[in-house]
Amino acid sequence: MDYISMNFYPARRLVLSNTEDIVPFVITIRGASTTAPPTALFLLIDTSFSMDGEKIYYAKQAAINILELLRDKDYVAVYSFTSKLEEEQPPTILNNNRENIEKSIVSLKLGSGTNVFNAIQKIREKIEAFIKATKISNINLVIITDGEPTVGPKNIKTIIKATRELKQFSPNVAIIGVGEDYNEKLLLRMAMALNGIYEHVSSTKSLKKILAEYVVVSRDISAKNLKLIIKTYNDTKIQIYNKEYRVLGNYMEIELGNIYYREKHDIVGEIILNAGNRKIIKTADIILSYINPETNEHEFTKPYHIRFETAAKEVIAKTRLDENVVAKTKTMKIISEMKKSIETKKIEKLKKELEELIEATVKLGEIGLTSKTMSIREKIEREGLTPDVSREIASLISKIITGKSIYITEKKGERVE
Repeated sequence: MDYISMNFYPARRLVLSNTEDIVPFVITIRGASTTAPPTALFLLIDTSFSMDGEKIYYAKQAAINILELLRDKDYVAVYSFTSKLEEEQPPTILNNNRENIEKSIVSLKLGSGTNVFNAIQKIREKIEAFIKATKISNINLVIITDGEPTVGPKNIKTIIKATRELKQFSPNVAIIGVGEDYNEKLLLRMAMALNGIYEHVSSTKSLKKILAEYVVVSRDISAKNLKLIIKTYNDTKIQIYNKEYRVLGNYMEIELGNIYYREKHDIVGEIILNAGNRKIIKTADIILSYINPETNEHEFTKPYHIRFETAAKEVIAKTRLDENVVAKTKTMKIISEMKKSIETKKIEKLKKELEELIEATVKLGEIGLTSKTMSIREKIEREGLTPDVSREIASLISKIITGKSIYITEKKGERVE
């Protein structure tokens, strides 16, 4: 059974001879099938005093709601954190235990302090212990918080280092910031370190929908510990815009985490090559390494060979470009620049980048992203770069840069995108 599929889409198939050429590309990986093994959902909820009122109420309601979307064979664990982490409900199979798990969520109590570093360290230990005890490695982690660290290590690099240690267990992560007083840069970097999603929630009432989306998508796994390996030839260089990667000689390795049934991952970049006087140039081989969810065995896909034919400049000028690939590449380049603009608070540069992003997402037919981007641009015009607008931009960046989406609909009543 093929659990995953992979395709390579260049902006064009012809390249210039005897000169350097640059070709945008998209590598698309899909979760093609699943054996639907059990999943374990770890809920980590900030219960500091600032979560009082609507925040903790809707966080509880959203958490209780997702129990109905999980299967009897799935596990749920509930943890709260203030200055320290509390285990409200150890990892428990849902079958005949839904009422007890619901009670553990309802009974969450508020306390003082927000120790993000300790919470991440302790949840890593809990996940590691669970995997060793059950051999279930399909782990989903949801973190809900409204504040930035007030207790324990507060340095972002220190917290990100602890966050990266979680990566060895390949959890599927959603980090949700609620309210107006949290550190969006920290949460965005934490999500990116784990190939996860950062979501900004200005209205706590939307928590229920966001968590439901997350659970429906991440319930059925297609492959674990997914890695894209690229071997280049003939001095070819490859730039990836939406993923971190390692380079070892003429090899590149990109860690993608888990991929779920009906999920699509896009890796977007450019190939820089010089074909010389060749008629056909061999540029790269790409291969996927992953853990089979049914057997837990390490497997590889067959190599995908990337080759280009050369042609004269006049011929290439008449060649039709894949506009979708061009638009996706432009989008990722814009997002990379927007990350820098947010950190340096360059408002005029950010406005220009938002205009470019609107144009690119229109070409992609991404109506939701276009609408969201237009809304953010209008808010900057009215209010300037407020903390709330900064969080919305960080959330938008996170959604786009993951390259993740759903490519066919869920069952009736479960589709939430």
